[in-house]
Amino acid sequence: MAAAQANCNAYFDGMKEIGKKHKHMFWIFSICYFFDMMDMNLFGSLGASVQATFALTNEQVSQLSSLSFYGMFFGGLLGGWMADKIGRKTPITVMLFVATALCLVNGLTLTIFKGATIALAAYFVTNLFRAACATSATTMYWTYLAENLPNRYRSTGTGLIMSASRLLIGVVTPTVPILFAMQGPVAGNGMFNVMGMNAIFYLIPAIICLLWGSKTAQKSLEEIEAEARK
Repeated sequence: MAAAQANCNAYFDGMKEIGKKHKHMFWIFSICYFFDMMDMNLFGSLGASVQATFALTNEQVSQLSSLSFYGMFFGGLLGGWMADKIGRKTPITVMLFVATALCLVNGLTLTIFKGATIALAAYFVTNLFRAACATSATTMYWTYLAENLPNRYRSTGTGLIMSASRLLIGVVTPTVPILFAMQGPVAGNGMFNVMGMNAIFYLIPAIICLLWGSKTAQKSLEEIEAEARK
């Protein structure tokens, strides 16, 4: 039992170099984390759209936006549970696809529900679930990341991924006002345009994870290491 425990604790320690699989996953995580951060970066723009669509005050928008963190709270708990019980790749992909759909529903609340009060309530509920799905996926990123980087480079690799994603945000963010200006008014149909853009930030990493992410569920640590050496 002691030997097996030691083997589990040091399963990546013997790897002295980064393999092709590690480099492959490095770019996947960098891109996925970039889109996750861009979603948060658009928080102010989305708030302006909601305010204009539902004729809310600044205080009401702040209160409505802060409530989404309750969804994030439960999403983090759900993500941790799914990562242990189900796996990483499939739940991450599913949560991101669901978040994509909920973004589109958010943008169509005034079309689906004619009454402003009912539409606002529907927006709140769907936004709560969207935040939960997004945070659930983000929580599972880190477990997924830990399984795909050797212990020797795990912290360095994590730092590079976070830095690369933030660098991309710095490059892309200046183009956001231009994109919003091209969409026209933020209220009414403009809200669907804004939420549609937000949906893209979930859809792209979902597709990347679905097509190129590695499966780690039900695999031993030794099997993951063997695949990483290929």
